[in-house]
Amino acid sequence: MNYLNCDYRDVSAFGFIIVFWLGMFLYTGTFTSGYHFIDDHEIIQLNEKLNTSSFAHVAKNYLQFDSNWRFRPFWALHRVMEVKMFGTNFQLWACYTVLLCLMTSFLLYKSASLAGFSLMQSLLFVFLTLVNPAAIIWCQIADSENIGMFVLSVSLFLGALVSTGKRNNFFFRSGFILSLLILPLCKESFTLVVPAVLFMYLWLYSVRTNLGICNSFKQNKLLVIVPLLYMTACIAFIILRVGTSKIVYAGVNESMFSTKIIFDFFASLFTYEIFYLILLGILIILIREFLMPGIPGFRSFSKKLIGYFLNLFVLSALVIIPQFAIYYKSGIRWRYYVPFMLGFSVVVTYLMKIIFDSKRLSKFSKYTFVCLTAVLIIQQTLTYALPDVMIYNNERRAMTAMLSTIEVNTDNYSNILVVMDPVMHWGYGRSLFIYLNNSGDSAKMNFSFIKIDTVHYPYNDTALYRITENYTMKYFRSYYFDSTKSTNDISCIAMFPGLEEKFLHQYNDWFVKDNFDRYYFDEYIVYLRKSSRN
Repeated sequence: MNYLNCDYRDVSAFGFIIVFWLGMFLYTGTFTSGYHFIDDHEIIQLNEKLNTSSFAHVAKNYLQFDSNWRFRPFWALHRVMEVKMFGTNFQLWACYTVLLCLMTSFLLYKSASLAGFSLMQSLLFVFLTLVNPAAIIWCQIADSENIGMFVLSVSLFLGALVSTGKRNNFFFRSGFILSLLILPLCKESFTLVVPAVLFMYLWLYSVRTNLGICNSFKQNKLLVIVPLLYMTACIAFIILRVGTSKIVYAGVNESMFSTKIIFDFFASLFTYEIFYLILLGILIILIREFLMPGIPGFRSFSKKLIGYFLNLFVLSALVIIPQFAIYYKSGIRWRYYVPFMLGFSVVVTYLMKIIFDSKRLSKFSKYTFVCLTAVLIIQQTLTYALPDVMIYNNERRAMTAMLSTIEVNTDNYSNILVVMDPVMHWGYGRSLFIYLNNSGDSAKMNFSFIKIDTVHYPYNDTALYRITENYTMKYFRSYYFDSTKSTNDISCIAMFPGLEEKFLHQYNDWFVKDNFDRYYFDEYIVYLRKSSRN
Protein backbone atom coordinates (compact mmCIF):
# COMPACT_ATOMS: atom_id res chain seq x y z
CA MET A 1 0.00 0.00 0.00
CA ASN A 2 2.98 2.34 0.51
CA TYR A 3 3.65 2.24 -3.22
CA LEU A 4 0.17 3.61 -3.79
CA ASN A 5 0.57 6.28 -1.07
CA CYS A 6 -2.93 5.48 0.16
CA ASP A 7 -4.47 7.62 2.88
CA TYR A 8 -7.98 8.32 4.15
CA ARG A 9 -8.82 10.21 0.96
CA ASP A 10 -7.93 7.19 -1.16
CA VAL A 11 -9.96 4.88 1.07
CA SER A 12 -12.92 7.28 0.83
CA ALA A 13 -12.55 7.53 -2.95
CA PHE A 14 -12.34 3.76 -3.39
CA GLY A 15 -15.39 3.33 -1.16
CA PHE A 16 -17.35 5.80 -3.26
CA ILE A 17 -16.24 4.07 -6.47
CA ILE A 18 -17.34 0.68 -5.12
CA VAL A 19 -20.72 2.00 -3.99
CA PHE A 20 -21.39 3.68 -7.35
CA TRP A 21 -20.41 0.81 -9.65
CA LEU A 22 -21.61 -2.09 -7.51
CA GLY A 23 -24.88 -0.25 -6.93
CA MET A 24 -25.41 0.00 -10.69
CA PHE A 25 -24.35 -3.56 -11.44
CA LEU A 26 -26.35 -5.13 -8.61
CA TYR A 27 -29.43 -3.08 -9.49
CA THR A 28 -29.25 -4.12 -13.15
CA GLY A 29 -28.43 -7.79 -12.41
CA THR A 30 -25.06 -7.82 -14.14
CA PHE A 31 -23.67 -10.74 -12.12
CA THR A 32 -26.52 -13.14 -12.88
CA SER A 33 -27.68 -12.07 -16.35
CA GLY A 34 -25.99 -14.96 -18.21
CA TYR A 35 -25.18 -15.48 -21.89
CA HIS A 36 -25.45 -12.93 -24.70
CA PHE A 37 -25.69 -13.74 -28.39
CA ILE A 38 -23.18 -11.01 -29.27
CA ASP A 39 -19.71 -12.63 -29.36
CA ASP A 40 -20.15 -14.78 -26.21
CA HIS A 41 -20.22 -17.84 -28.44
CA GLU A 42 -16.45 -17.44 -28.86
CA ILE A 43 -16.12 -18.36 -25.20
CA ILE A 44 -17.95 -21.61 -25.91
CA GLN A 45 -15.69 -22.36 -28.88
CA LEU A 46 -12.46 -21.52 -27.07
CA ASN A 47 -13.50 -23.56 -24.06
CA GLU A 48 -14.10 -26.60 -26.26
CA LYS A 49 -10.69 -26.16 -27.89
CA LEU A 50 -8.94 -25.79 -24.53
CA ASN A 51 -10.55 -29.06 -23.42
CA THR A 52 -8.76 -30.91 -26.23
CA SER A 53 -5.63 -28.80 -26.92
CA SER A 54 -2.93 -27.01 -24.97
CA PHE A 55 -3.22 -23.38 -23.94
CA ALA A 56 -0.25 -22.42 -26.15
CA HIS A 57 -1.78 -24.09 -29.22
CA VAL A 58 -5.20 -22.47 -28.75
CA ALA A 59 -3.70 -19.05 -28.01
CA LYS A 60 -1.48 -19.19 -31.09
CA ASN A 61 -4.35 -20.13 -33.39
CA TYR A 62 -6.65 -17.51 -31.90
CA LEU A 63 -4.00 -14.80 -32.26
CA GLN A 64 -3.51 -15.74 -35.91
CA PHE A 65 -7.26 -15.85 -36.52
CA ASP A 66 -7.96 -12.44 -34.96
CA SER A 67 -5.00 -10.78 -36.68
CA ASN A 68 -6.55 -11.48 -40.08
CA TRP A 69 -8.63 -8.32 -39.74
CA ARG A 70 -7.82 -6.70 -36.37
CA PHE A 71 -4.76 -5.67 -34.37
CA ARG A 72 -5.40 -6.54 -30.73
CA PRO A 73 -3.01 -9.39 -29.84
CA PHE A 74 -2.95 -8.65 -26.11
CA TRP A 75 -6.74 -8.70 -25.99
CA ALA A 76 -6.78 -12.04 -27.84
CA LEU A 77 -4.22 -13.57 -25.48
CA HIS A 78 -6.08 -12.16 -22.48
CA ARG A 79 -9.33 -13.62 -23.78
CA VAL A 80 -7.89 -17.12 -24.03
CA MET A 81 -6.51 -16.72 -20.50
CA GLU A 82 -9.99 -15.72 -19.27
CA VAL A 83 -11.52 -18.81 -20.85
CA LYS A 84 -8.82 -20.95 -19.26
CA MET A 85 -9.59 -19.46 -15.83
CA PHE A 86 -13.38 -19.13 -15.95
CA GLY A 87 -14.52 -21.61 -18.57
CA THR A 88 -18.20 -21.01 -19.39
CA ASN A 89 -19.12 -19.77 -15.90
CA PHE A 90 -20.59 -16.41 -16.91
CA GLN A 91 -20.97 -15.29 -13.31
CA LEU A 92 -17.21 -15.48 -12.89
CA TRP A 93 -16.77 -13.60 -16.17
CA ALA A 94 -19.06 -10.85 -14.89
CA CYS A 95 -17.26 -10.64 -11.53
CA TYR A 96 -13.87 -10.37 -13.22
CA THR A 97 -15.03 -7.66 -15.64
CA VAL A 98 -16.55 -5.64 -12.80
CA LEU A 99 -13.26 -6.02 -10.91
CA LEU A 100 -11.49 -4.52 -13.94
CA CYS A 101 -13.95 -1.63 -13.77
CA LEU A 102 -13.22 -0.98 -10.08
CA MET A 103 -9.45 -1.16 -10.55
CA THR A 104 -9.60 1.07 -13.65
CA SER A 105 -11.66 3.66 -11.78
CA PHE A 106 -9.32 3.68 -8.79
CA LEU A 107 -6.18 3.94 -10.92
CA LEU A 108 -7.69 6.84 -12.87
CA TYR A 109 -8.48 8.49 -9.53
CA LYS A 110 -4.90 7.94 -8.31
CA SER A 111 -3.52 9.35 -11.56
CA ALA A 112 -5.46 12.57 -11.05
CA SER A 113 -4.62 12.69 -7.35
CA LEU A 114 -0.90 12.32 -8.02
CA ALA A 115 -1.18 15.08 -10.64
CA GLY A 116 -2.28 17.48 -7.91
CA PHE A 117 -6.06 17.36 -8.10
CA SER A 118 -8.22 17.31 -5.00
CA LEU A 119 -10.32 14.34 -3.90
CA MET A 120 -13.45 15.85 -5.42
CA GLN A 121 -11.75 16.81 -8.68
CA SER A 122 -10.12 13.38 -9.04
CA LEU A 123 -13.43 11.56 -8.54
CA LEU A 124 -15.19 13.83 -11.03
CA PHE A 125 -12.41 13.05 -13.52
CA VAL A 126 -13.06 9.31 -13.12
CA PHE A 127 -16.80 9.53 -13.69
CA LEU A 128 -16.53 12.04 -16.54
CA THR A 129 -14.24 9.55 -18.28
CA LEU A 130 -16.22 6.36 -17.67
CA VAL A 131 -19.87 7.28 -17.09
CA ASN A 132 -21.20 7.77 -20.61
CA PRO A 133 -22.48 5.44 -23.36
CA ALA A 134 -19.26 3.43 -23.01
CA ALA A 135 -20.19 2.32 -19.48
CA ILE A 136 -21.68 -0.73 -21.17
CA ILE A 137 -18.14 -2.12 -21.69
CA TRP A 138 -18.13 -3.36 -18.09
CA CYS A 139 -21.04 -5.68 -18.90
CA GLN A 140 -19.98 -6.72 -22.40
CA ILE A 141 -17.35 -9.35 -21.65
CA ALA A 142 -16.47 -9.69 -25.34
CA ASP A 143 -15.29 -6.10 -25.74
CA SER A 144 -11.62 -5.17 -25.97
CA GLU A 145 -12.30 -1.74 -24.49
CA ASN A 146 -12.52 -3.01 -20.91
CA ILE A 147 -9.03 -4.51 -20.82
CA GLY A 148 -7.80 -1.57 -22.92
CA MET A 149 -9.09 0.97 -20.41
CA PHE A 150 -7.53 -0.99 -17.57
CA VAL A 151 -4.09 -0.99 -19.24
CA LEU A 152 -4.51 2.72 -20.05
CA SER A 153 -5.31 3.47 -16.40
CA VAL A 154 -2.16 1.56 -15.38
CA SER A 155 -0.12 3.67 -17.83
CA LEU A 156 -1.60 6.92 -16.54
CA PHE A 157 -1.03 5.90 -12.93
CA LEU A 158 2.59 4.81 -13.43
CA GLY A 159 3.26 7.88 -15.58
CA ALA A 160 1.96 10.17 -12.83
CA LEU A 161 3.85 8.20 -10.19
CA VAL A 162 7.18 8.52 -12.01
CA SER A 163 6.82 12.05 -13.41
CA THR A 164 5.87 13.57 -10.06
CA GLY A 165 8.86 11.93 -8.39
CA LYS A 166 6.80 9.78 -6.03
CA ARG A 167 8.43 6.57 -7.25
CA ASN A 168 11.04 7.56 -9.83
CA ASN A 169 13.17 4.44 -9.86
CA PHE A 170 14.08 1.76 -12.38
CA PHE A 171 11.24 -0.57 -11.39
CA PHE A 172 8.44 1.96 -11.88
CA ARG A 173 10.01 3.57 -14.95
CA SER A 174 10.29 0.12 -16.53
CA GLY A 175 6.69 -0.62 -15.54
CA PHE A 176 5.56 2.61 -17.19
CA ILE A 177 7.37 1.76 -20.43
CA LEU A 178 6.06 -1.81 -20.35
CA SER A 179 2.47 -0.60 -19.94
CA LEU A 180 2.94 1.63 -22.98
CA LEU A 181 4.23 -1.35 -24.96
CA ILE A 182 1.17 -3.40 -24.00
CA LEU A 183 -1.36 -0.59 -24.57
CA PRO A 184 -1.12 -0.59 -28.41
CA LEU A 185 -1.74 -4.35 -28.41
CA CYS A 186 -5.19 -3.98 -26.82
CA LYS A 187 -6.91 -2.39 -29.80
CA GLU A 188 -6.15 0.04 -32.63
CA SER A 189 -7.79 2.96 -30.81
CA PHE A 190 -5.51 2.48 -27.80
CA THR A 191 -2.47 2.46 -30.07
CA LEU A 192 -3.25 6.07 -30.93
CA VAL A 193 -3.51 7.25 -27.32
CA VAL A 194 0.17 6.56 -26.51
CA PRO A 195 1.38 10.09 -27.50
CA ALA A 196 -1.20 11.63 -25.15
CA VAL A 197 0.02 9.53 -22.20
CA LEU A 198 3.61 10.52 -22.94
CA PHE A 199 2.68 14.21 -23.21
CA MET A 200 0.91 13.97 -19.86
CA TYR A 201 4.10 12.51 -18.41
CA LEU A 202 6.23 15.34 -19.82
CA TRP A 203 3.79 17.98 -18.60
CA LEU A 204 3.75 16.65 -15.04
CA TYR A 205 7.54 16.27 -15.13
CA SER A 206 7.94 19.88 -16.28
CA VAL A 207 5.67 21.11 -13.48
CA ARG A 208 7.77 19.26 -10.86
CA THR A 209 11.15 20.35 -12.23
CA ASN A 210 10.17 23.85 -13.47
CA LEU A 211 11.42 22.88 -16.92
CA GLY A 212 9.62 23.42 -20.19
CA ILE A 213 8.15 20.56 -22.20
CA CYS A 214 11.15 20.54 -24.58
CA ASN A 215 13.71 20.37 -21.77
CA SER A 216 11.63 17.71 -20.04
CA PHE A 217 11.76 15.69 -23.25
CA LYS A 218 15.56 16.02 -23.39
CA GLN A 219 15.85 14.56 -19.90
CA ASN A 220 13.47 11.68 -20.74
CA LYS A 221 14.47 10.84 -24.30
CA LEU A 222 14.68 7.09 -23.90
CA LEU A 223 11.47 6.82 -21.93
CA VAL A 224 9.56 8.78 -24.61
CA ILE A 225 11.24 7.61 -27.81
CA VAL A 226 11.01 3.85 -27.16
CA PRO A 227 7.16 3.79 -26.82
CA LEU A 228 6.78 6.18 -29.77
CA LEU A 229 8.95 4.04 -32.06
CA TYR A 230 7.11 0.95 -30.91
CA MET A 231 3.73 2.62 -31.56
CA THR A 232 4.93 3.63 -35.04
CA ALA A 233 5.94 0.02 -35.73
CA CYS A 234 2.48 -1.15 -34.63
CA ILE A 235 0.78 1.35 -36.92
CA ALA A 236 3.01 0.25 -39.83
CA PHE A 237 2.10 -3.38 -39.14
CA ILE A 238 -1.61 -2.49 -39.12
CA ILE A 239 -1.36 -0.65 -42.44
CA LEU A 240 0.86 -3.18 -44.23
CA ARG A 241 -0.28 -6.49 -42.74
CA VAL A 242 -3.71 -6.20 -41.12
CA GLY A 243 -5.27 -3.48 -43.25
CA THR A 244 -7.43 -0.51 -42.27
CA SER A 245 -10.75 -1.24 -43.97
CA LYS A 246 -11.46 -4.96 -43.66
CA ILE A 247 -14.44 -4.23 -41.41
CA VAL A 248 -16.97 -2.56 -43.68
CA TYR A 249 -18.70 -0.39 -41.06
CA ALA A 250 -15.48 0.71 -39.29
CA GLY A 251 -11.86 1.50 -40.00
CA VAL A 252 -10.09 4.09 -42.10
CA ASN A 253 -10.80 4.88 -45.74
CA GLU A 254 -10.21 7.71 -48.18
CA SER A 255 -12.91 9.91 -46.57
CA MET A 256 -10.55 10.57 -43.66
CA PHE A 257 -8.24 12.51 -45.97
CA SER A 258 -10.86 14.97 -47.21
CA THR A 259 -11.34 18.55 -46.02
CA LYS A 260 -14.86 17.62 -44.96
CA ILE A 261 -13.48 15.82 -41.92
CA ILE A 262 -12.29 19.14 -40.47
CA PHE A 263 -15.76 20.70 -40.62
CA ASP A 264 -17.35 17.51 -39.33
CA PHE A 265 -14.93 17.43 -36.41
CA PHE A 266 -15.78 20.92 -35.17
CA ALA A 267 -19.48 20.35 -35.79
CA SER A 268 -19.34 17.14 -33.76
CA LEU A 269 -17.93 18.94 -30.73
CA PHE A 270 -21.26 20.68 -30.25
CA THR A 271 -23.08 17.35 -30.04
CA TYR A 272 -21.40 16.50 -26.72
CA GLU A 273 -22.83 18.00 -23.53
CA ILE A 274 -19.40 18.06 -21.91
CA PHE A 275 -18.13 20.47 -24.59
CA TYR A 276 -20.56 23.14 -23.37
CA LEU A 277 -19.23 22.63 -19.85
CA ILE A 278 -15.71 23.23 -21.19
CA LEU A 279 -16.83 26.44 -22.91
CA LEU A 280 -18.45 27.61 -19.66
CA GLY A 281 -15.26 26.93 -17.68
CA ILE A 282 -13.14 28.84 -20.18
CA LEU A 283 -15.63 31.72 -20.15
CA ILE A 284 -15.57 31.94 -16.34
CA ILE A 285 -11.77 32.10 -16.33
CA LEU A 286 -11.47 34.60 -19.18
CA ILE A 287 -14.07 36.99 -17.79
CA ARG A 288 -12.56 37.11 -14.32
CA GLU A 289 -8.88 36.87 -15.23
CA PHE A 290 -8.51 38.79 -18.48
CA LEU A 291 -11.38 41.27 -18.57
CA MET A 292 -10.83 42.46 -15.01
CA PRO A 293 -7.05 43.16 -14.69
CA GLY A 294 -5.44 45.55 -12.23
CA ILE A 295 -4.72 43.24 -9.33
CA PRO A 296 -1.05 42.63 -8.38
CA GLY A 297 0.28 39.43 -9.88
CA PHE A 298 -2.14 39.50 -12.80
CA ARG A 299 0.58 39.41 -15.46
CA SER A 300 2.43 36.43 -13.98
CA PHE A 301 -0.78 34.48 -13.40
CA SER A 302 -2.03 35.26 -16.91
CA LYS A 303 1.24 34.03 -18.43
CA LYS A 304 1.00 30.83 -16.40
CA LEU A 305 -2.64 30.47 -17.47
CA ILE A 306 -1.76 30.75 -21.16
CA GLY A 307 0.79 27.98 -20.69
CA TYR A 308 -1.86 25.82 -19.00
CA PHE A 309 -4.31 26.39 -21.84
CA LEU A 310 -1.69 25.55 -24.45
CA ASN A 311 -0.74 22.31 -22.72
CA LEU A 312 -4.41 21.46 -22.21
CA PHE A 313 -5.13 21.99 -25.89
CA VAL A 314 -2.26 19.75 -26.96
CA LEU A 315 -3.13 16.99 -24.46
CA SER A 316 -6.82 16.92 -25.30
CA ALA A 317 -6.13 17.13 -29.04
CA LEU A 318 -3.77 14.15 -28.81
CA VAL A 319 -6.66 12.11 -27.42
CA ILE A 320 -9.71 13.45 -29.24
CA ILE A 321 -8.48 14.02 -32.81
CA PRO A 322 -6.96 10.54 -33.44
CA GLN A 323 -10.05 8.86 -31.95
CA PHE A 324 -12.37 10.98 -34.10
CA ALA A 325 -10.29 10.17 -37.19
CA ILE A 326 -10.21 6.42 -36.65
CA TYR A 327 -13.97 6.32 -36.03
CA TYR A 328 -14.90 8.90 -38.65
CA LYS A 329 -16.31 6.19 -40.87
CA SER A 330 -18.61 4.70 -38.23
CA GLY A 331 -19.05 7.64 -35.86
CA ILE A 332 -18.32 7.82 -32.11
CA ARG A 333 -20.92 5.62 -30.45
CA TRP A 334 -21.34 3.20 -27.54
CA ARG A 335 -18.01 1.67 -26.49
CA TYR A 336 -16.07 4.01 -28.79
CA TYR A 337 -16.55 6.75 -26.19
CA VAL A 338 -13.43 5.38 -24.51
CA PRO A 339 -10.71 6.49 -24.65
CA PHE A 340 -12.26 9.37 -26.68
CA MET A 341 -14.00 10.94 -23.66
CA LEU A 342 -10.71 11.06 -21.73
CA GLY A 343 -9.71 14.07 -23.84
CA PHE A 344 -12.76 16.01 -22.63
CA SER A 345 -12.62 14.92 -18.99
CA VAL A 346 -8.99 16.02 -18.69
CA VAL A 347 -9.92 19.52 -19.87
CA VAL A 348 -12.89 19.84 -17.50
CA THR A 349 -10.82 18.68 -14.54
CA TYR A 350 -7.95 21.04 -15.30
CA LEU A 351 -10.37 23.95 -15.78
CA MET A 352 -11.88 23.12 -12.40
CA LYS A 353 -8.42 23.16 -10.81
CA ILE A 354 -7.60 26.53 -12.42
CA ILE A 355 -10.93 27.96 -11.21
CA PHE A 356 -10.39 26.72 -7.65
CA ASP A 357 -6.73 27.84 -7.55
CA SER A 358 -7.65 31.37 -8.62
CA LYS A 359 -8.04 33.85 -5.77
CA ARG A 360 -9.94 36.21 -8.06
CA LEU A 361 -12.90 33.93 -8.61
CA SER A 362 -15.82 33.87 -6.22
CA LYS A 363 -17.01 30.79 -4.39
CA PHE A 364 -20.23 31.06 -6.36
CA SER A 365 -18.32 30.65 -9.66
CA LYS A 366 -16.28 27.75 -8.28
CA TYR A 367 -19.13 25.72 -6.86
CA THR A 368 -21.45 26.50 -9.76
CA PHE A 369 -18.94 24.85 -12.07
CA VAL A 370 -18.62 21.87 -9.72
CA CYS A 371 -22.39 21.49 -9.44
CA LEU A 372 -22.84 21.63 -13.21
CA THR A 373 -20.15 18.96 -13.60
CA ALA A 374 -21.95 16.75 -11.07
CA VAL A 375 -25.25 17.37 -12.86
CA LEU A 376 -23.66 16.32 -16.15
CA ILE A 377 -22.44 13.06 -14.58
CA ILE A 378 -25.89 12.39 -13.13
CA GLN A 379 -27.46 13.13 -16.52
CA GLN A 380 -25.01 10.81 -18.27
CA THR A 381 -25.77 8.11 -15.69
CA LEU A 382 -29.54 8.34 -16.06
CA THR A 383 -29.59 8.90 -19.82
CA TYR A 384 -26.87 6.54 -21.03
CA ALA A 385 -25.02 4.39 -18.50
CA LEU A 386 -27.85 2.98 -16.37
CA PRO A 387 -30.41 2.43 -19.19
CA ASP A 388 -27.82 0.86 -21.52
CA VAL A 389 -26.56 -1.51 -18.84
CA MET A 390 -30.15 -2.37 -17.90
CA ILE A 391 -31.14 -3.09 -21.52
CA TYR A 392 -28.06 -5.21 -22.12
CA ASN A 393 -28.58 -7.30 -18.99
CA ASN A 394 -32.27 -7.75 -19.79
CA GLU A 395 -31.21 -9.06 -23.19
CA ARG A 396 -28.81 -11.46 -21.50
CA ARG A 397 -31.53 -12.79 -19.22
CA ALA A 398 -33.96 -13.23 -22.12
CA MET A 399 -31.38 -14.98 -24.29
CA THR A 400 -30.26 -17.25 -21.45
CA ALA A 401 -33.88 -18.16 -20.65
CA MET A 402 -34.49 -18.92 -24.32
CA LEU A 403 -31.47 -21.20 -24.51
CA SER A 404 -32.31 -22.94 -21.22
CA THR A 405 -35.85 -23.65 -22.40
CA ILE A 406 -34.55 -25.16 -25.62
CA GLU A 407 -31.89 -27.23 -23.83
CA VAL A 408 -34.29 -28.66 -21.26
CA ASN A 409 -36.94 -29.63 -23.81
CA THR A 410 -34.81 -31.02 -26.66
CA ASP A 411 -32.29 -33.81 -27.18
CA ASN A 412 -30.26 -35.20 -30.07
CA TYR A 413 -33.45 -36.64 -31.61
CA SER A 414 -35.17 -33.25 -31.70
CA ASN A 415 -35.64 -31.06 -34.74
CA ILE A 416 -35.37 -27.32 -34.09
CA LEU A 417 -36.50 -24.58 -36.45
CA VAL A 418 -34.71 -21.26 -35.95
CA VAL A 419 -36.49 -18.22 -37.41
CA MET A 420 -34.20 -15.22 -37.99
CA ASP A 421 -33.53 -12.20 -40.14
CA PRO A 422 -30.47 -13.06 -42.27
CA VAL A 423 -28.88 -9.66 -41.60
CA MET A 424 -30.20 -8.11 -38.39
CA HIS A 425 -30.00 -11.44 -36.53
CA TRP A 426 -26.90 -12.79 -38.24
CA GLY A 427 -24.69 -12.74 -35.13
CA TYR A 428 -27.52 -13.94 -32.89
CA GLY A 429 -28.32 -16.92 -35.13
CA ARG A 430 -24.70 -17.98 -35.37
CA SER A 431 -24.28 -17.65 -31.59
CA LEU A 432 -27.38 -19.76 -30.88
CA PHE A 433 -26.19 -22.37 -33.39
CA ILE A 434 -22.73 -22.63 -31.80
CA TYR A 435 -24.08 -22.66 -28.24
CA LEU A 436 -26.57 -25.48 -28.87
CA ASN A 437 -24.06 -27.51 -30.87
CA ASN A 438 -21.71 -27.46 -27.87
CA SER A 439 -24.23 -27.88 -25.08
CA GLY A 440 -24.35 -31.66 -24.92
CA ASP A 441 -27.26 -33.15 -26.87
CA SER A 442 -26.98 -31.73 -30.37
CA ALA A 443 -30.44 -31.42 -31.85
CA LYS A 444 -30.86 -31.04 -35.59
CA MET A 445 -31.27 -27.37 -36.51
CA ASN A 446 -32.95 -25.79 -39.53
CA PHE A 447 -32.98 -22.09 -40.33
CA SER A 448 -35.78 -20.06 -41.86
CA PHE A 449 -34.95 -16.51 -42.99
CA ILE A 450 -37.61 -13.82 -42.69
CA LYS A 451 -36.72 -10.14 -43.00
CA ILE A 452 -37.92 -7.65 -40.42
CA ASP A 453 -39.17 -4.23 -41.49
CA THR A 454 -36.57 -2.05 -39.73
CA VAL A 455 -32.83 -1.94 -40.36
CA HIS A 456 -30.50 -0.47 -37.73
CA TYR A 457 -26.83 0.50 -37.54
CA PRO A 458 -24.48 -0.76 -38.83
CA TYR A 459 -26.57 -2.60 -41.42
CA ASN A 460 -28.25 0.53 -42.78
CA ASP A 461 -25.17 0.71 -44.99
CA THR A 462 -26.29 -0.97 -48.21
CA ALA A 463 -22.95 -2.62 -48.96
CA LEU A 464 -22.65 -4.13 -45.50
CA TYR A 465 -26.27 -5.34 -45.66
CA ARG A 466 -25.59 -7.26 -48.88
CA ILE A 467 -22.28 -8.66 -47.63
CA THR A 468 -23.86 -9.88 -44.39
CA GLU A 469 -26.84 -11.43 -46.15
CA ASN A 470 -24.59 -13.33 -48.56
CA TYR A 471 -22.37 -14.50 -45.73
CA THR A 472 -25.38 -15.75 -43.75
CA MET A 473 -26.62 -17.76 -46.70
CA LYS A 474 -23.20 -19.38 -47.08
CA TYR A 475 -22.81 -20.08 -43.36
CA PHE A 476 -26.17 -21.85 -43.04
CA ARG A 477 -26.31 -23.33 -46.54
CA SER A 478 -26.54 -26.88 -45.19
CA TYR A 479 -29.30 -26.01 -42.73
CA TYR A 480 -32.00 -24.31 -44.83
CA PHE A 481 -35.54 -25.08 -43.73
CA ASP A 482 -37.69 -26.69 -46.43
CA SER A 483 -41.41 -26.44 -45.61
CA THR A 484 -42.24 -28.98 -48.30
CA LYS A 485 -40.64 -31.68 -46.19
CA SER A 486 -42.30 -33.24 -43.16
CA THR A 487 -42.99 -30.50 -40.63
CA ASN A 488 -44.32 -32.97 -38.07
CA ASP A 489 -40.71 -33.61 -37.01
CA ILE A 490 -40.29 -30.04 -35.75
CA SER A 491 -40.50 -30.17 -31.98
CA CYS A 492 -39.15 -26.71 -31.18
CA ILE A 493 -39.26 -23.30 -32.88
CA ALA A 494 -36.83 -20.59 -31.71
CA MET A 495 -37.77 -17.14 -32.93
CA PHE A 496 -35.87 -13.87 -32.75
CA PRO A 497 -37.58 -10.49 -32.07
CA GLY A 498 -39.93 -8.95 -34.59
CA LEU A 499 -40.69 -12.08 -36.62
CA GLU A 500 -43.63 -13.86 -34.96
CA GLU A 501 -46.40 -12.18 -36.91
CA LYS A 502 -44.65 -12.70 -40.25
CA PHE A 503 -43.88 -16.30 -39.36
CA LEU A 504 -47.51 -17.05 -38.51
CA HIS A 505 -48.62 -15.53 -41.80
CA GLN A 506 -45.94 -17.18 -43.96
CA TYR A 507 -46.28 -20.70 -42.52
CA ASN A 508 -50.00 -20.85 -41.78
CA ASP A 509 -50.26 -23.82 -44.16
CA TRP A 510 -48.67 -26.15 -41.59
CA PHE A 511 -48.09 -24.33 -38.31
CA VAL A 512 -51.00 -24.70 -35.85
CA LYS A 513 -50.55 -22.71 -32.64
CA ASP A 514 -52.81 -25.07 -30.65
CA ASN A 515 -50.26 -27.83 -31.17
CA PHE A 516 -47.51 -25.81 -29.45
CA ASP A 517 -46.86 -24.18 -26.10
CA ARG A 518 -45.60 -20.63 -26.44
CA TYR A 519 -42.82 -19.20 -24.21
CA TYR A 520 -42.08 -15.50 -24.35
CA PHE A 521 -38.78 -14.04 -23.12
CA ASP A 522 -38.77 -10.30 -23.77
CA GLU A 523 -39.45 -10.68 -27.54
CA TYR A 524 -37.45 -13.90 -27.82
CA ILE A 525 -39.99 -16.63 -28.44
CA VAL A 526 -39.90 -20.41 -28.18
CA TYR A 527 -42.68 -22.74 -29.39
CA LEU A 528 -42.59 -26.32 -28.08
CA ARG A 529 -44.73 -29.04 -29.64
CA LYS A 530 -47.05 -30.45 -27.00
CA SER A 531 -46.89 -34.03 -28.22
CA SER A 532 -43.09 -34.05 -27.96
CA ARG A 533 -43.07 -33.32 -24.22
CA ASN A 534 -44.15 -35.22 -21.13
